[in-house]
Amino acid sequence: MDLPEKKRDRGAVLLFVFGAFSIYVFGLIARFSALDDKPAVIAFSLAMDTAFVLVLGINQYLIRHGATSGFDIRAVAVTFGLALVSTVAMLALVLVSERQAAFGMGRLNLNIAHRFIYYFFIFSTFNFAGLWLHIQFLANQAALRALKAEREAEHAEVRRLRQQLDPHFIFSGLNLLAVDINDRPKRALSRLREMTNYLRLSMDTADIPFAPVAAEISAIRSFLGIHALRDDRRLVHRIEADPEARDRLLPTFLVIPLVEAAVVCGIPNADGEVAIEVTFAVAGDDLTIGIRSSGDLRFHDSRGQRTPLPPLEPRLALHYPGRHDLSRRQEGGDVLTVLRLEGMPR
Repeated sequence: MDLPEKKRDRGAVLLFVFGAFSIYVFGLIARFSALDDKPAVIAFSLAMDTAFVLVLGINQYLIRHGATSGFDIRAVAVTFGLALVSTVAMLALVLVSERQAAFGMGRLNLNIAHRFIYYFFIFSTFNFAGLWLHIQFLANQAALRALKAEREAEHAEVRRLRQQLDPHFIFSGLNLLAVDINDRPKRALSRLREMTNYLRLSMDTADIPFAPVAAEISAIRSFLGIHALRDDRRLVHRIEADPEARDRLLPTFLVIPLVEAAVVCGIPNADGEVAIEVTFAVAGDDLTIGIRSSGDLRFHDSRGQRTPLPPLEPRLALHYPGRHDLSRRQEGGDVLTVLRLEGMPR
């Protein structure tokens, strides 16, 4: 998501347009009912109300560019101060203009205090409305910047996941190809296909934030296929998905870390195999992903380390805020990891 450095504060623009419209309309209505010389009323209103609107615009400009980022005492003082100065200026301008022969009218029979209250009320009301809109605008911009930072961090994590086949991994795979290419060419070809499929999927989804479950299944299948060919243990896997689950969108490479953790902590079963089973099931709006592997949470993995759940919480909180659940438990001789996602990713 691209965030422009400067984005027009549409709320402030709409507020100014509404204020200008109200000043012109109600100014004309009030003067038409008080004076008989209609041409003079129109000329006076256009001149005075234009000045009124200009002063109102200057107030809004100073508020937006006055480095006010919060509704504090300083902001309130500046807002009231601008309203007071603007009121005095408008009163002086109106009183002087009423005596100009060009308008053909004398001083209106209006109390100075009433005029002061009128101008001060309008200036203070619109100034505080402009201040509130400006603070909201800054808060929204800060939230957008934070969201952009989260997205960039997520993209960095996805890029890291797409590089699971690091240079050492690829180098090791090529060495295995060199060993098998003469004696077991079919096995070597199978290795090459799995590596090619995985790398192609990584590149195809390089700039795609979401992909259907079917694409994630293809990536998982290639990922497990590569591990099965290079792992000393006998690694077997099975992937099942409900038909309605295959078109559901997922953040790209969301499930790969869970599958990798299952492979790393897998322990051979009674048949001497590390069995991995991945399922995708849909129930209503929920998509439930299960990763079952032969193993025991009480023991260390083959590298002598306990394998915690991958740190997916930031991505899940970003795409499924309050709509996800990730857990892992022991079921007999298997370790079951369950990821429940409610609704579509945002």
